[in-house]
Formats: sequence, C-alpha cells, structure tokens
Amino acid sequence: MRLPTTALAIGLTSLCLSTPLAAQDVIETPIAKVFAGQWMQSKEADKDGLLMYLTQERAQVGEYFSIRCDEAGRSIRLGFGEKLPGVPGKAGRGKEYMAEVRFAVDGNEGGYLVQYTGATKDPKIASGKVQGYKMIFPDDTARDTFLEILRRGEQLTIGGQTYPISLAGAGAAIEEQAAYCS
Repeated sequence: MRLPTTALAIGLTSLCLSTPLAAQDVIETPIAKVFAGQWMQSKEADKDGLLMYLTQERAQVGEYFSIRCDEAGRSIRLGFGEKLPGVPGKAGRGKEYMAEVRFAVDGNEGGYLVQYTGATKDPKIASGKVQGYKMIFPDDTARDTFLEILRRGEQLTIGGQTYPISLAGAGAAIEEQAAYCS
C-alpha cells in the first residue's frame, strides 16, 4: 500500500512533533529525512528531490512551500488556498497567469513574480483546491541568492499566506536538497 504524499508528510510531522526537542535535529526513514521537525526531504526517486516545509496548520489552509528539481535546476513552489490576483499586463489565461508575491526573511522584504501552475484537489481544506505557483527568477544567481538568504534566516513570511515559516533546520535541508538536482 502506498500512502499519499500529504498523509505521509502529516504522519512524519506528527512523529517529529511527538519526539523530544533534543532529538529533533534530523529524523531519517527509508523514504524521507526530516530536519528540525518541519523540513521534509523526500528520498523517493519519483519526487524530483522534493523538500517541503510542513506543519498541520499550513496544510489545513492549503499553504505550501517546497523546493524541487526540474528541467531548469532547482524550482521553488508555493501553494495557496485561494488564487492570487494577477499582475496587470502579465496576467493571461491558464498557465500564463502571473502574480506578484511579497516575501520577508527576518523583516527584509522583497517581491517576486510567480507563475500559476494549476490547481490540485485537496478535500481537507475549505476551498477544496490548492492553487500552485512557481517562483520566477531572472537567472540562476538570483534563485541561488534567495535560497542562501533562506539558509541563513530565522523566519520567512509569504504574502497571501497566514502562517510564517520557521527557517530552523532550513540550512542543512536546503544544502542537502541541492544534491538531488545535480
């Protein structure tokens, strides 16, 4: 029997939350490695090096943050319970839909374009769908700089999402995830 990724992720998060804090640095199973109780790195070959930040509260409202490998290298993906408003002049139909999202790491704020990647059904959230987006960077250096800022930060807030992201454990998790994309 194969568990859906969401069920697996929530199960691993629950395991981490029930483990004493001193033992939470890294928990490893045959299919995943969890850093600081909230950053889950999938070891499954078909998951494209997926690294997700997971909490039950965020999952219940359709808020996701992940890093994975794709044809262009590392890709940062976001999930929202509702569609974001389009950027004037850049909004199109379907997959061409673009939005702007504000990010703040430890209070330092900046904006990035995100491209709509589609909706995924999720009956566990009120809207019934997670609206997916891919962050757009002008080049690999800008993407790598963003990831380095996350590695060194303490907290990430994403405009349009309710809950902040703790960056505890992100340094090791992001560094390890890079090996999946090489």
